[in-house]
Amino acid sequence: MSGCTEVSHDGKVLRPASPGAQGLGVRIDPRPTEGFVHYLPCEISASTQLLKNVLIPNQTTLVDITLRRVVRRGVFELDQGVAQRSFKKIRPGAPL
Repeated sequence: MSGCTEVSHDGKVLRPASPGAQGLGVRIDPRPTEGFVHYLPCEISASTQLLKNVLIPNQTTLVDITLRRVVRRGVFELDQGVAQRSFKKIRPGAPL
């Protein structure tokens, strides 16, 4: 990730030089994007300096991602017991 110099042995190049990553990023586009309950998209990026400070060679790095959930008005409502009513035409309200 951070690059390396050329590695040679007996005049033969075993591994060419690598410039490394200039940054690293993740973008999550959760589905569905609308309705009574959905999640907001998120994006995060890391600079070369942050990568050098956080990532350690030969070690696993765990990234914990928490998405923001949006629950809208109308997701759960009690009514007066109208028998067998269709909910297909009910639209989500404002976020709670």
